[in-house]
Amino acid sequence: DATSTTSAYIRFGRTTGTPCGLAKKILGQTAGWTGAPSDFRESLVKKGHQIDSLSDKWFINHCRWINWKLLSIERRFCRFLANRYFNYDRVSSLLESRFIKEIKEGKRSTLRKVLNRDVSSKKMMILCIAQVFCKRVSNDSGQIIAPSFTLELTDGWYSILARPDQFLSSKIEEGLLCEGRKLLISHADLCGGEDGVDPLDSDYEPGPGNNVPCLCIYGNGTRIAHWRSKLGFILTKHEESKEMTNSLKVERIKDIVPGGGNVPRIVLSIRERSPLQFLETSQDGSVR
Repeated sequence: DATSTTSAYIRFGRTTGTPCGLAKKILGQTAGWTGAPSDFRESLVKKGHQIDSLSDKWFINHCRWINWKLLSIERRFCRFLANRYFNYDRVSSLLESRFIKEIKEGKRSTLRKVLNRDVSSKKMMILCIAQVFCKRVSNDSGQIIAPSFTLELTDGWYSILARPDQFLSSKIEEGLLCEGRKLLISHADLCGGEDGVDPLDSDYEPGPGNNVPCLCIYGNGTRIAHWRSKLGFILTKHEESKEMTNSLKVERIKDIVPGGGNVPRIVLSIRERSPLQFLETSQDGSVR
């Protein structure tokens, strides 16, 4: 029953290293399991790292996304990876890798750069749906008019709330956009947090009703990405100039969604040029 919301609290057998349950369900058995923030702290210290500046939120956040990713891969390929891929040693190794990249080398993930407002949210990126929140909107008589959806999207390191437009909301209702689906997003708007926020701030908790920055995503700038696509910013090659671009290309005019936001990029060819038919002379004598 582990999901993207509970994966941070998965615990492992101390001797076997395999997952044995969620922390809230195995209370009183602390001698037999490991995987709490304090255990990973101790593991990093034993490897010679200085981790005094790391908060428990850092460990909980990264354990959540690492555990969810490994668990999802093992579930998807259970025939080959069952009880072998998702274990304590692999989680600990990935945590150490993230510590080196983020703390020692000062590298930041896609969403952290966007939330810090150091990089525009309009750049093309691939994010994964971690949660779908649904709020039923009703009229004065209590009749449900339409559901209101909010998504939690992740780059594998941190997460952000997203508000889909009407077209994308209809795809959520149809079940096309669901937890685990990867989205190719371009020209999204970041609403809130004008001065920038950090996902490790104590008051940053992505969830429905929380006052945190969110992405506004639109039908014309969103596509379903391949399940193997790497999360984060993405560049594509421009057909004419062969230069790399970070805008989503809409292939055909009929793919444009009315009311689905701006079209990031489309290539049009002039098929016919008609002769000038009419000239209008304005009161100031100019012709147009």
